[in-house]
Amino acid sequence: MALDLDNTLHAGVLGEDGIDGVQLTPGHAALQRYIKSLQKRGIFIALVSRNERPDVEALFAQRPDYPLRWDDFSAIEVSWGDKAAAITRITQTLRIAPDAVLFVDDNPGELASVTRQHPQTHTVYAPPEANQTLQAIHFYPGLWRWKVESDDTKRIADLQAGAEREALAKSITDPAEYFRSLQVTLLYRHDPVEQLTRLADLCHKTNQFNLALRRLNQSDLAQRLGGSNACVTSVQLTDRLSDSGVIAVIVAERRGAQLVVEELCVSCRAMGRNLEDSIILPALRGMPIFVGCQEVIFRVEHGPRNQPALNWLAQLLELKAPPDPGHHLIPAQRLIDFIPAAGVTLTQA
Repeated sequence: MALDLDNTLHAGVLGEDGIDGVQLTPGHAALQRYIKSLQKRGIFIALVSRNERPDVEALFAQRPDYPLRWDDFSAIEVSWGDKAAAITRITQTLRIAPDAVLFVDDNPGELASVTRQHPQTHTVYAPPEANQTLQAIHFYPGLWRWKVESDDTKRIADLQAGAEREALAKSITDPAEYFRSLQVTLLYRHDPVEQLTRLADLCHKTNQFNLALRRLNQSDLAQRLGGSNACVTSVQLTDRLSDSGVIAVIVAERRGAQLVVEELCVSCRAMGRNLEDSIILPALRGMPIFVGCQEVIFRVEHGPRNQPALNWLAQLLELKAPPDPGHHLIPAQRLIDFIPAAGVTLTQA
């Protein structure tokens, strides 16, 4: 959720009314409290404001009556620049797509400008009565969920740990030493019924590292859980900085001497850490139905944003270009011979 500041989170204009002059009405206080509660559901909160950054920092430092604090924002864009460009930078920082953003602003012109450049971005108009903004957000499609999973709540802490990981990567050039210093652990679970909701979320929401784009739902996954010729495997990633939770789901079926990978999704939380092979290949060879397989078949579809998954498979298949839609084969021995990244601990639940 990307939020404007003036006349959205409070009444008034900071640059004109000053820190003590902007008003936190009861409605704006309730709105801020509600927005803060969304963090517990794993929803990122971002600030997009046309102001001087030192003035906005001072506002949150000097107004203890504000429920929202400066550190609550996972991304902050305070400048006199274009808000659509600010939304672009926020999506890059949070590693999400523009269609995963809900932009809230009191200026219809700003809302129109953002949607012109990001047609898929969602918007909510913030009227002077803040309670109406709260209701509009509360009932906005896609925000409400039946159940909040533990992995949802880990998303924000994991992003905060990402900056420290990047700094560590710059100071340690040896990959094995980098992984050892982070104490990276991958935990594989086969047919984890208790994770059904999270795995369906991964299938539905993953866009970049989604090889087959099947979008399997809970019913689809439940039919395969525990089946004699199918396996659903989850991968959990942890290090000393944070628990990233379940970051991958792989669904495969046994067809004769072949293991056919029907769905392969890796969360953006795990991307950029050079762990893709270690996440995927040991998960496949650890499946009970892998025993005795001669070949592994990957199902491939092309989508608007799944280039990272296609690039990974192209490298695995030693192709110069992304693989075409269809089925692509590698010998099972490739998985048997694979050596995971040095310094990474692999555990089977």
